[in-house]
Amino acid sequence: MYKSLSVFTMASTIAMSLVYPMALANAASPSDTSSGYSHPQVKTSEHFKDLDSIEADTRKIVDFMLAQGYVEGMSDYHFGLADRLTRVQAAKIATKLFGIPVDSSVQKSTFTDVSAQSPEHAWGIPYIEAAKQASLIEGVDQARFDPDGSITLGQLAAILVRGLGIKAAPTGPNEAWYTGYMQAAQTQGIDFGGKAGDEAATREDFIKASYQAHQAYQLQLNAAKAGKVSVVSAEATDYNKVKVQLNRQVDPDTATLVLTKDGVEVAATVAYTEGHPSAVLTLKEGKLTAGRYKVTLGGLREEDVEQIEAEFTADNETVTSIEFVTESEMLAKSRYASIRLKAINQYGQKASFSPASFSYTVNDSSALHPRLDKTPDGDLRLTLDTLTYHLNSRSTLIQVNLRHNDTNIAVQKSFTIGAEPVVTTLKAGEVSYSDSRTAIKTKGQKAVFDLIPYDQYGNVLGFNALREALQAGQGTANLKDAVSLHFHPGTANFRYDIVDERGDDTIQAHVTLIEDILLAADYTASVYVQGGSASVTIAVQAYAKAVSIEFGDMNKVIANGDTNVYIPVTAYDESGAKLSLEDLTSDAFADRVRITVIGAQADRRDGSLGTGAVIEKAGKNKGSIWLTSITAPANGKIRLTADIMDQGKTASFFREYAVQNARIPAGFKEVKAPASEIVPGSYTKFTYTVVDQYGEELDAANNVAMGKIVASGGDVYSIRLDPGSTFTDTVTETTYGLTLDKDPAKGHANRPAFEYTGAEFETFNDGFRFYAPPGQEGGSYTFSAQLLKNGTEISRATRTVQIKRTNDLTYSLDAVPALYRPGSIVPAAYQDAHLDPAQSLFARKLSFTIKNARGEQIYFVNGFSQSAAASDTQIVKTAVKNGNVYVLGSKAGKTNISVVYTTVKNEQKIANVEVNVKDDPLSVSSFTADNETAVLTLPSGGSVTENVYTLMGLSFKDNYGIGYKGSNTVNYNYAFGNSFGVDYIKPMNPGAPLGTVSIDAEGRVTVTGNVGRFDLIAYKGSSAEVRTRVTVVTAP
Repeated sequence: MYKSLSVFTMASTIAMSLVYPMALANAASPSDTSSGYSHPQVKTSEHFKDLDSIEADTRKIVDFMLAQGYVEGMSDYHFGLADRLTRVQAAKIATKLFGIPVDSSVQKSTFTDVSAQSPEHAWGIPYIEAAKQASLIEGVDQARFDPDGSITLGQLAAILVRGLGIKAAPTGPNEAWYTGYMQAAQTQGIDFGGKAGDEAATREDFIKASYQAHQAYQLQLNAAKAGKVSVVSAEATDYNKVKVQLNRQVDPDTATLVLTKDGVEVAATVAYTEGHPSAVLTLKEGKLTAGRYKVTLGGLREEDVEQIEAEFTADNETVTSIEFVTESEMLAKSRYASIRLKAINQYGQKASFSPASFSYTVNDSSALHPRLDKTPDGDLRLTLDTLTYHLNSRSTLIQVNLRHNDTNIAVQKSFTIGAEPVVTTLKAGEVSYSDSRTAIKTKGQKAVFDLIPYDQYGNVLGFNALREALQAGQGTANLKDAVSLHFHPGTANFRYDIVDERGDDTIQAHVTLIEDILLAADYTASVYVQGGSASVTIAVQAYAKAVSIEFGDMNKVIANGDTNVYIPVTAYDESGAKLSLEDLTSDAFADRVRITVIGAQADRRDGSLGTGAVIEKAGKNKGSIWLTSITAPANGKIRLTADIMDQGKTASFFREYAVQNARIPAGFKEVKAPASEIVPGSYTKFTYTVVDQYGEELDAANNVAMGKIVASGGDVYSIRLDPGSTFTDTVTETTYGLTLDKDPAKGHANRPAFEYTGAEFETFNDGFRFYAPPGQEGGSYTFSAQLLKNGTEISRATRTVQIKRTNDLTYSLDAVPALYRPGSIVPAAYQDAHLDPAQSLFARKLSFTIKNARGEQIYFVNGFSQSAAASDTQIVKTAVKNGNVYVLGSKAGKTNISVVYTTVKNEQKIANVEVNVKDDPLSVSSFTADNETAVLTLPSGGSVTENVYTLMGLSFKDNYGIGYKGSNTVNYNYAFGNSFGVDYIKPMNPGAPLGTVSIDAEGRVTVTGNVGRFDLIAYKGSSAEVRTRVTVVTAP
């Protein structure tokens, strides 16, 4: 379920000074302000006053470490070479130094003395856990990490040696544990200045030793690059992940790693570890199962590789332990109190098992209404109604038991019900932007981040629990009245929504830009909920400011009376760089630039036509000016002028275009010739178009006199299909013969002589089909079209097709592009149709290419396939309907399909084709709107609802190349999230209140009341893609 609210930000904001932690500073949280100072980003030692007198070699090292981002200062102007180094600071530097991936979403430490509730330590948890996972650093014992403790030189040596991947030197029975690490470090050129391993390391010790380790590490990488590549090892590291170790780095764009089991490829993505000779393979679907797997290296030259394979044994995933993530033994009194647990698999990772794999018991299920589900980060979440339980029983104690059904591993814990929840701590997740951008730039784009509130007991509150808590504490269940978000610098250009968009009880903040911004800036968004606060940085890019404008060249003639002419526009900023389409079509550009036209009518997109023009913001002509009609006379000119208005000054740019005589038909052009021979029951396609005196296709012919379009009189043009366009044999033309290619149902039965008026030329230009009747023996068909001027022929097109009973046909089954596996994304209401190959738009129809003896392609009305079977029915489903085979993906992988078909000789044959099913997420690759304009009929005084796909003539292709078109497409909107908007709504009756136009989530547009016209927009992501102007008329 989608839950949301919309709030416009207040003009006044609360300024908040952020203090960012230095990598070697006092371990402050990224949002901590307790230090009392803030410091800008530094890059050189010159910035720090206490480094004025350091030696040149030391300065060189400090500058290098600063430039690499490995270290920062203790404060704005104090670097602190002599200061001590804490263990949490060491963990952070080590992960950066050796390029260890850090998951910033990790909120739970495996050490008891590092808590997410502690501002001093919370920021360091991701680094501690990453360093521990990479075996760089250990705890002081099994339970404790001692984050604020000093790190010794011996511990420092151990970190660096492990990071370099070398072994510690052997030590004697009377030597300290760190002796071997100190000796191994020295062999790599790491010098500790003769100090003992049990001495506390200063920042200078760590920086110099880390610099030397960095040099040693680079030498390792360079040495590895000189030799041949080998796969050293492969091992399972999670239920769906395999780590592959190479002896040297490879080019990720060239090298391939393929995972197989029993000779069958297991589809997986490959992510190479930056800066390391290793990669992680993640299964696209399912889990690793018990058995032997093989990883094979490919894509490289044979002379550059040595060992290309490594094998490993995997086991079925199992649970080895279950832990309570919820640390507190207190639960708030709420209908949505939640307890979080995590099941750990044999790899030490969160197990992937669904909630159905676990059983649980609580004191009183009838009152507590327990519900077990999973959070987006893989925790198990048990939600309890502690409020009702407490009211009914007056008890404050709850016993919770959870057990994994297969292994019987179980945990239990007792909880005490406390007071109603109050938010005391608030955290914010990472910011993501629309369309995978790095910032928001134009109106409508969003920045999104999670909000994680904690109650007074340290427990996470979900969307529902927070809403309930706010109702109890502040008398409102509307988050609008309780969640406040302020921006610094202050701006009114943002709107924010607080939503549970995914329906998984996660709270998200959506910050939407409502106006284009002139200056780029990083905005601090501060969020306040009861006693909790958090802040994030939102990056906003400014639109590029145009200082000059060019009107582009036309690739076609502009003639008197032309309609729908598009003039391309190019703008440049002050550096001479070309503005992007996004900048060119922004509201900010339109506010600064005024475009006028003389000699044509322009669509101003405000419900009127005139001399003022605007730039198209969507569709295939995005970035161009739309001239709806050319009014300048033949041999006249069109003049376009662009005025850039900036701070009281105006810069003008113009261009003139010559206008030629009005277009008149000049002849026919053969675009696609028909096959010269077809067989009974088949058809051929062919297309002729009318061309004008300029050699361009002409879809409509007007009355013309003296080179100008006239309303009446003048020369009149038409097309006639000659009566000779008939069979040489007597046949009935009711089920075959000549038809329109776009609409075969509309044939010319009993109308051998048919005339197209000038307004109908587009229908003629769309092309034709000629159907040979089943059982027809011999004969021919002659197509003859006459172009007429005032009833007199001025051009003719003629073609003859022979009908032959021939057996010399060749059949070939066409290759099948990749298939999509819809699977679980299909809602229950649509599963019967959308998972049926014969009905689903996700499916593909297999096609044959059939050629006659002359090598010309012909087509059959009906399919001729009898059956189809897949080698692996788990990968693909098949269905036969009306002699055609349809295939639909079920599981990622490749398989072969065998099709049994019948030829015209009544012989049964078999054709085979391979299909590849993928589970890459669906996306829209392109939109097309057939209708630039549309008419909607409104009942008098009522409302009307129409399918947006029908109204716009909208079609689109997905990233698999599958096309979607027609009214049924609206039922597939769940898979793509296509969004639609309305713009420029104008009344039918200007003196009456404006009516409404609304669009639901699936694409059904409803018009109510006084609406005369509006623009309908289809969006791809956050950008307007295509647009249709809709005119509303009342029913007679």
